[in-house]
Amino acid sequence: MKFLDLLRLSSSSLWKRKVRTLLTVLGVTIGVASIVVMVSLGLGLNKSSMEEMESYGSLTAVTVNMAGGNGFYSSGMAIAESTSSSEKEKEEKRLDDELVETLKSLPHVNLVSPVLNVDVIAKSGIYEGNFRVQGMTAEDYKKILQDKTISPLHQLERQYGVKLRLGEREREKLAQEAERTKMGVHYLRSKIQQMLDEQLFQDDEQDEYELEM
Repeated sequence: MKFLDLLRLSSSSLWKRKVRTLLTVLGVTIGVASIVVMVSLGLGLNKSSMEEMESYGSLTAVTVNMAGGNGFYSSGMAIAESTSSSEKEKEEKRLDDELVETLKSLPHVNLVSPVLNVDVIAKSGIYEGNFRVQGMTAEDYKKILQDKTISPLHQLERQYGVKLRLGEREREKLAQEAERTKMGVHYLRSKIQQMLDEQLFQDDEQDEYELEM
């Protein structure tokens, strides 16, 4: 029997059982579509979760503290422990400029910045509140703006799905204001968010925005 005869016979059989053929095709279509949708949904959620985690810099940022207790001395010394089968070896490292330079020389390290945190009590009349003041230099804030993993600029790009351009003059002014106001990275993010909101209010259909102060 030739191929055309087989094709003609199968078409005739399918045509005689229209309802069964229709239900079979519909079942296969729904099954394949369901699998595609579930796989796509899983991949999309996984990518979205990873991008959200990366936006906070938690996957690539390491914080070395100088707090008292839990392996750290409050006098500015940190303990590095290495455990072997025979004994525990402890090495004290002072959190100073020399250690900062040592960390900068490590492979795959993009940015190292010393941060000074001071807990203060602010009073105004009968009102009183506890605050933490974080001190960094303007140069450090400029480096943060340039780093793609922790920069608030790139975090907002991933959040809104747009391209943001920030000139060198704006970066300089943002870094200086972040240092002057003592608000640090919080100021950088809030100011960039404000500039982006102003651009989106004027035109929210663009894929790229030029931010100006």
